[in-house]
Amino acid sequence: MTAVSRQALVSGLRPTDFTDSLTHNRHESTHWENFWTRKGLPVSACGYGRLSFHSDTFLPAQATSSRVHMLCLINNDIDEMLHGASLGAANVQASLRVWLEHRFSSFSNSVQTLLQRGFSVYLTSD
Repeated sequence: MTAVSRQALVSGLRPTDFTDSLTHNRHESTHWENFWTRKGLPVSACGYGRLSFHSDTFLPAQATSSRVHMLCLINNDIDEMLHGASLGAANVQASLRVWLEHRFSSFSNSVQTLLQRGFSVYLTSD
């Protein structure tokens, strides 16, 4: 489900338009670039990367590039947490509580940095 929903989101296409990649996300960045190039932007204005809270650098280099105008950042932490939960809702709630305690300020700072750099920020989840 994640592969289909995320590709639909970043491509602006229906799943029937990307049947060759329904089971994986390997073409996600290409879908993102293609969406924006269809809107008239050059590929160099499109950035795609991972938002990682497991390192000192949360935002990828594209977030600081003056050429990038449309940036898609992916973070799988909560998705992996949900898929890895074996004890049901109580396990998910406990894991989410820990994630919020340890990662939310980094997440919030990343969003604030993007806003300060002039990006509009949209959060989605499948």
